[in-house]
Order: sequence, then C-alpha cells, then structure tokens
Amino acid sequence: MSCFVCRAQEHYCGYISRRVSGEFSDYSESRFSISYSSFLHLPHFSVQAQKFPGNYSLQYDIRQAHYPRDVFNLARKYDQFKRIDWEEQKEGFMTKALDAKFKLDQHRSLYFKLLSTGTAKLHEHTANDMYWGDGGDGGNGVDRLGHLLWRIRGSIREFEERRLKEAGFEVNVAKMKDLWRQIEEERERMIRDIVMVKESLK
Repeated sequence: MSCFVCRAQEHYCGYISRRVSGEFSDYSESRFSISYSSFLHLPHFSVQAQKFPGNYSLQYDIRQAHYPRDVFNLARKYDQFKRIDWEEQKEGFMTKALDAKFKLDQHRSLYFKLLSTGTAKLHEHTANDMYWGDGGDGGNGVDRLGHLLWRIRGSIREFEERRLKEAGFEVNVAKMKDLWRQIEEERERMIRDIVMVKESLK
C-alpha cells in the first residue's frame, strides 16, 4: 500500500486523499500517449515498451495485463530478459512517461492538480519500493518518483508564469496557487453534480 504525502517546506501537513494519491501514483489509470502509442498507466510504458525492447511476445502479454501489479509480476518473472542498461535508463523512461501523463493537452485536470500543490514536497509514502518510494514511516527510500514530480511541477510553473507575463499579467505565486486550487475544486464539484444526475436517472 502506498500513498502520497505532502510536506510544506519541512513541516508535515498530512496525507493527500486516496483519490488524489491515486492520480499521482504510478498505479493510477490515466491513459496517455507517447509517439502515437497509448498506455493505460505508467508501468505499461516503462515496463512494456522500454524494459524488454524487441521481445514482442512478452510485450504483448504485458500489454494485456490490466493491473499494474500484474505488469510488475510479469516483469519480475522475466527479469533475466530485460535490457542490460535498464538501471541506468529507467529514470529517463519514467520522466518521459510522467511528462506525458501531466501534459496539459493530455490530462488538463492532472496538469492543474499537480500545479495546485504549490511548493509542497510530494513523496510516494511506501515501504514496498525503496527506489521510487520514500521507504515508509522512518524509511530511507530514495523517493525518486516524488523528486521527478517536483521537477515536472517546476517546469509547469515556469511555463505558466512566463505565459502570464507575456500576456501582461503580474505574476503572484500565492494568488496563482489559490486560483489553481479553485479551478480544481470547481472541476470536482461539476463531477459530483454529474454523478448525482446519473444516479437520479437510474
């Protein structure tokens, strides 16, 4: 079990909800496209498309695995066939997948959701993965997934600030953070309304 926690500077500020945690997690089903190919979640790209290049039979089996855990189990089973430079290349592939997942023209809601976290630190809080996660309570994980999300968020913020300046607006990071949060809250309200309407029509 893993979830994302949010830290403002060095102060613990609580768990993000499970639903939000899922959106940031590599386990979330947020279909994205890279080079005209579609992937259901991050492991489908980083494992299926990159870890076993040229092994089309194994790639097909992984593509048919709907759940991330099944993808990881297959990758572990056939670990001997992985590319020899996987450890050196895996972070680059994860970065490429995250860039696509949080791209404005692919997932607008995720783009602004990540942006709305402001300068808070994000960690994948799990003891099950010492490289991508933080190691859990009292753990010493490398927490690379959290660090990559900070980097992507920083690039998004720089782009948005530059776009506002070019349009002649004064950039106020605090006000922008509030605006992004308001946009996300309005989106969530609309989703709740749609669900209520659908339930009432059953």
